[in-house]
Amino acid sequence: HREDRHKLVDGLIANGEYKNLEAEFRYKDGQIRVGLLSASVIEVDGVPCILSITRDIDDIKKSEQLIRESEIRYRSIFDSVSVAIWEEDLLEVYDMLEELRKSGITDLSEYMNNHHEFLIKAVQSIKILDVNDASLKMYKADSKEQLLFTLDRIFNDESVEIFKSELLSIWNHDPYFNGDTVNLDLDGNRMIVNLLLRLPAEREKYRNVLVSMTDITQRKLAEAALLESELRYRQLVEQINVVVYLDYVELPSRTKYISPQIESLLGYSQDEWLADPDLLIKVIHPDDRQFVLDEDNRTDASREPFVVEYRAFTRDGQMLWIHEEATLVYDAQGKPEDWHGVMYDITARKMAEEALRDSENRYRSIFNTVPVAIKEEDFSTIYAMMEELRQAGVEDFEEYLSKHPEWAKKAVESVKIIEVNQETLRIYKAESKEQLLDSLDQYFSPESYNVFQRELVAFWNRQSFYEHETVNVTLTGELINVWISIAIPDNPENYNRILVTIMDITERKRAEEQIRVQVRYLAALRAVDMAISASMDLPITLRVLLNQVHQQLMAQAVSILILDQHTQTLRYAAGIGFKTNAIESTNLRLGQSGAGQAALERRIVTIENLDVKGAWTPTKDFELEEFTSYMGIPLVSKGTVKGVLELFGRKPFVQDSAWMGLLESMAGQAAIAIENATLMDEVQKVNVNLRSAYDATIEGWARSIDLRSGDSELHAKRVAELTIELAQGVGVQGEGLLALRRGALLHDIGKLGVPDAILLKNGPLTEEEWVIMKTHPAVAKRLLTSIDFLQSVVEIPYYHHEHWDGSGYPEGLAGNDIPLSARVFAIVDCWDSLRSDRPWRQAWTDGNAWDYIEKNSGVLFDPQIVEKFRQLIGHGFSAYY
Repeated sequence: HREDRHKLVDGLIANGEYKNLEAEFRYKDGQIRVGLLSASVIEVDGVPCILSITRDIDDIKKSEQLIRESEIRYRSIFDSVSVAIWEEDLLEVYDMLEELRKSGITDLSEYMNNHHEFLIKAVQSIKILDVNDASLKMYKADSKEQLLFTLDRIFNDESVEIFKSELLSIWNHDPYFNGDTVNLDLDGNRMIVNLLLRLPAEREKYRNVLVSMTDITQRKLAEAALLESELRYRQLVEQINVVVYLDYVELPSRTKYISPQIESLLGYSQDEWLADPDLLIKVIHPDDRQFVLDEDNRTDASREPFVVEYRAFTRDGQMLWIHEEATLVYDAQGKPEDWHGVMYDITARKMAEEALRDSENRYRSIFNTVPVAIKEEDFSTIYAMMEELRQAGVEDFEEYLSKHPEWAKKAVESVKIIEVNQETLRIYKAESKEQLLDSLDQYFSPESYNVFQRELVAFWNRQSFYEHETVNVTLTGELINVWISIAIPDNPENYNRILVTIMDITERKRAEEQIRVQVRYLAALRAVDMAISASMDLPITLRVLLNQVHQQLMAQAVSILILDQHTQTLRYAAGIGFKTNAIESTNLRLGQSGAGQAALERRIVTIENLDVKGAWTPTKDFELEEFTSYMGIPLVSKGTVKGVLELFGRKPFVQDSAWMGLLESMAGQAAIAIENATLMDEVQKVNVNLRSAYDATIEGWARSIDLRSGDSELHAKRVAELTIELAQGVGVQGEGLLALRRGALLHDIGKLGVPDAILLKNGPLTEEEWVIMKTHPAVAKRLLTSIDFLQSVVEIPYYHHEHWDGSGYPEGLAGNDIPLSARVFAIVDCWDSLRSDRPWRQAWTDGNAWDYIEKNSGVLFDPQIVEKFRQLIGHGFSAYY
């Protein structure tokens, strides 16, 4: 080439030689090729000559150019992929482990536990060669340098264990390492991160090991939220594809109930599982066992939800991955009731995750083998179109799109799909890339166009990342739910290489919907159960139940008929959703109409078309309801028909197994509610009659004791009423007042053991007589404790002669050691005795009686109760005297 020739001549003139000049040469056949030329000036027989050596390097130069172009292309993919990837040099770590092996170390775990300095040295020997843009976004770093200089802020103590596991995988020559750990981003936010390393088989390849990092925090939280539910009711529980169990709160390791799915999951029957409280621990993989036990103990203490994933062995030795979680459920009073938990097989999910991690190789291998659909798209034309709009003065792009929908359609047509991987073909049921690209308009649903407009807004606003959920259509015409993520480059020049990842979430969406329906049904059953537990008011309970049936089973109207056991007729009890009041006059014989048939035959009666002649005989007013379908469900409790639950529809009922399960469960709950209300009415009547009989007997005893002791016939009744009034003033309430009243009425029952000569003596008692008199509290205690329903009234008869200063009898108690009821009664008894006539004296005046009590405040009587008594005196006791 002419320029190369001038460069050679100038060099020879200046230096006498020219080494390694890359020059273009025209060959004889006319092709231009690159050669490497070295030349020098020499003399031959005194004549200056040029000695040159030329080597054809054209093929080498072309190869170098191809390598540079490939590196640029794959670097773009590396930086654009939405998964965080680090390139690390682990060769030194590998060599350290091999040195340990050569030195005779066989148990690396034990060695690392005893040699923490080895871990520190291993960490320090890791060289991080590169990180992609997704890593910077994930850890909120502005640059690669910032990220690499702040690693100590990212990793924490929890990272040590995952690093030990990583070393063990290298030590064991595992093909890959996969594990979850906790990191912090540079803003201090806690993240759960999944690490995946493809470990090479050869030593030299440890110089370049790819580590993929995925933030799975939201996924973990979402999984826990979806699975957290009350799965208590057996009939519905056993229809879902999970194992449900209830553990005792007091004995968390003991299971109260486990659903029969445990046998299909692990091969053990319900009876085997309940009989052996250690069976769960036995089937857990030894490597996971301690972790599960520690988490179980921690959540038992903290009462936080229990959520674990572990490996377990079935009866026949097959290993499964199990997801287990449990929540502590409280009753209406806030008392812990049971641990409600679920277990299910996540082996398929774990295997899918493992397959995904295995396929994450560097650059092209990532793109070609990752089990996530990836499209490489060219958005450069869209960028140019947007720039034209900006230059034309468009500021509100969303408003512009709403007014110019043709612009969005043109933008869709301008997107060029450069490459797709095998997963994309699988998701869209395409046999080849060409078939998919020829059918782009087919897999775009109407919803996809709306989503694409939001995607365009993200590009207009230059967001760094955009993701959304939409519906696409496969080439076979199936609708699929997909989750699309787009990493938008910061530099518009890279808009010609944009990676779009697509996940088929159709099955997950279906599973979520099933779980939502099941949780809603469980919540409905729980609401009814709480209503039954919290109230014995049957109308309230039935109203709650009818509301739940009406809402959850989508019936237009619902009613409950109760069977009158005496007349054997079904009568209306409650209803919802009716246009008229015709249902309220329902009075059916057994066997009459659909409800009568359901009750008589104890089976569900379904009438799919009420318009068919003879299927239904409604009243004239009932025809106004315009019902077309009917179901009658017998309400049976303990073998007895209690009534019928009726469902009316103005269109056919949409039934499935879960729907029928909820309907039958609601019918069972209604039968229980009616049974409970009936039993409670009977028990209350018996209790009222029994209490009245008890009180009449006690009052009769009290009058007899008063007459024998020489007191007024009304003495016991007066002191009982005054004691109740004073006790209320010092805070005694409820059942305590009943026991206190009965104790006051029987306060002198022990005097039945004192001879009449002593009891009725007009003069003072001798010391011997006082000894006998002071035995009457003990006699009262023996009498009353021998009668079951009077054991709670012993305090007043036994302690009312105790004094505040300890000088009383029978036990010489002092101060607050004397029961409160006895301290209250002592004041009232003294007051009534002083205010009443006795054979040896007349009744004292109110003033004298009060002076005596006030004088003995703090001696015989509790000063605080004396003050309360003083306040009551102000209201007067004339009603009692």
